Amino acid sequence: MTPFAPKHMDRSSETTTPGPSTSGAPDVSDINGVLRRDQAALSRIYDRLGGAVFGMCRQVLCDDGLAQDVAQEVFLRLWNEPKRFDAERGPLRSFLLREARSRSIEKVRSEEARSQRETRSELRERPIAPNAESDALQSLTSDAVRGALLQLPEVERSAIVLAYYGGHSYREVATLLGTPEGTIKSRIRSGLSKLSSLLTIDGLEVEP
Repeated sequence: MTPFAPKHMDRSSETTTPGPSTSGAPDVSDINGVLRRDQAALSRIYDRLGGAVFGMCRQVLCDDGLAQDVAQEVFLRLWNEPKRFDAERGPLRSFLLREARSRSIEKVRSEEARSQRETRSELRERPIAPNAESDALQSLTSDAVRGALLQLPEVERSAIVLAYYGGHSYREVATLLGTPEGTIKSRIRSGLSKLSSLLTIDGLEVEP
């Protein structure tokens, strides 16, 4: 929870380009206030720079809700770690815009990673959809087949199990294993060829 109540403002005309600073006195005065845990000082900073920070976040995130969340995080971090700002290195506006851009980029990466995790989870939880090929392999669930599978390289065995026993398409297997689809196809072909040879030796046959 932020230590102040941000005011609603019309941010449609905000710019994220740092303008010339006529004086650093308000920055230093308000940061000193934040150091003293003066909430009014943080509110003044927000009133002065909140729109520009939000504008930078929205420019990167292209989403008002996420931009508002990240902007709040920027000011909350300023409240918790005011000593990170050094007036000798530039105005507070520039410092906060850099923070806003950096945290927005982190948010984009976080959202992308979350989306990929959800996609992989959905694929793993998808019910098995048998087809003719998987039926053929599943009919050979003998000790010989299991033993032959265990003799395959792990990368080939994983691809075959997901494709034929799990009922996943080549593309889905590629997503689950984080490997290009063409590589998955090659591994499955190679693995099935080896599996066929191993099972033929044991008196069974499987078509690669």
